[in-house]
Amino acid sequence: MARRPFHDISLEQKFGRIYRQATAAAFFCSIVLFCIIATGEYRSQFMAAASTEGKILSKNIEASLMFDDTATANALLSSLASNGNIDAAAIYDAAGRLFATYKRKGSAPDAQQQPQTPRGTSFRLTHFDFRSEVIATDDINHDRKLGTLTIRYNLAALYHRILWIVAALVVVFVISFLIGRAIITRKQRSIIEPIEHLTTAANTISANRNYQIRIPAESSDEIGILTNSFNEMLEQIRQRDDELNRNREELEAKVEQRTKELADHTRNLEQINEDLRNFVHIFHHDLRTPILNLTCYVEEVSSAIASAHRVIAKYETQMTAEDAASLEESLGGETDFSLDILRKSVSSVKSMYQAVVNIAQISSIKAKPSEFKLTPLVQEVLDDFRSRIHDAGITLKSRNLPERITSDPAVLRQILSHLLDNAVKFTRDSREKTIEISGTETEREWSLSVLDTGIGIAEPERQKIFDLFKKGDHPGIIGSGMGLPYSRAFANCINATITVASQEGSGSTFTLNIPKPSGKESTYDAQ
Repeated sequence: MARRPFHDISLEQKFGRIYRQATAAAFFCSIVLFCIIATGEYRSQFMAAASTEGKILSKNIEASLMFDDTATANALLSSLASNGNIDAAAIYDAAGRLFATYKRKGSAPDAQQQPQTPRGTSFRLTHFDFRSEVIATDDINHDRKLGTLTIRYNLAALYHRILWIVAALVVVFVISFLIGRAIITRKQRSIIEPIEHLTTAANTISANRNYQIRIPAESSDEIGILTNSFNEMLEQIRQRDDELNRNREELEAKVEQRTKELADHTRNLEQINEDLRNFVHIFHHDLRTPILNLTCYVEEVSSAIASAHRVIAKYETQMTAEDAASLEESLGGETDFSLDILRKSVSSVKSMYQAVVNIAQISSIKAKPSEFKLTPLVQEVLDDFRSRIHDAGITLKSRNLPERITSDPAVLRQILSHLLDNAVKFTRDSREKTIEISGTETEREWSLSVLDTGIGIAEPERQKIFDLFKKGDHPGIIGSGMGLPYSRAFANCINATITVASQEGSGSTFTLNIPKPSGKESTYDAQ
């Protein structure tokens, strides 16, 4: 940035410089104005005096020209020596010949030359040339031109007058400058001192951060208004700082309390997680054998009852009708019905057991992300469902899939498989049978959507479809309700989320949002 000398000096120096420049400009303008006025007045006075003197001299030399008396004419011109303003004079006859002349001793070289007949009266800054025609006034030669008189005047008197004017103005200027300087020096302190107080206070506040300082307003002018505004600004800053300090203290207290709560909550979660791990461990090891035993025992009982029926059928002819009816009643429909209920209950417990184990195993997966082409992976998933989709008469579409993504391909395959299985399950009996897989990409994430035209999901059911063992009430739809919980568990492994948009009777759209890696990540944290 260019240095600006006037802007970088103090206020006192600025006032002094402005005063000197203004005074110098006023002095210069005064000199010029007075010189112009003096020159105009002198010219008017000089020309009037010269005209009068020329007329008198013309009248005196009239007779000399009429009688060709050069001696008298020269004597008359010599009388001009008493006028120090005249450098030279000359008389010319009617034919323009030089008749008489006069040159003052010590005159300027150009004035010592014999004057020629001028074309007219002229006023220059170095001299003044006056011309007057000599006209006869006697009755015989009335109005006859006898000759011409020329006089050259110097302007020494004018220059002396201007010199005296300049000298007087210089004296006045010096006296006025000194008086004005003393007045300004005294008065400018009333302007500079409040500003210096403001500057000092601002520096002190900036250095010490002390907003309690106040500056008394010594006047009601603009500086006083500025001082009051400065004090008001300081008061606002102080109030703001006080409020900020209160808010900071409140926030620190809240943060401390919240941190303590989070720490307690974290400990509780850690304890819950530990309890859950212990529960899963116990569940896995302690229930596996009873469930297996129940399954085996149910099958053994079923086999025993079947054998009993065969024995009864073999020896039925040897038994009384009463004994046969009693045995048939004991081993008949009620027993088969009870065994069927028991078999279904054991199967349901076994499914629940396997689901809990699977969820626990999925949650412990450490995904290994890598960059890969998405289209081949989606095609492999679709190939697994090709026959089911064909048998159900479903139209399958895919569009706008990102070319490459970074994730764990095995985990992503599991998620897409469960979502696609869910879509096929709820679309096969719909009037319009379409499943579409599409994708989008933003700066932060990839999104994969599975859209179906199935029966849709009611609003109350959308809140629970991702929970374990929760499924909608759809007669004729067979399933364990574990597909979507599995999908969410796998999505957590890769830090992804699954959202659902659905309208009952119009289908559903499940969207998997996969965040883009922000650094050199090799694994995801298990969620």
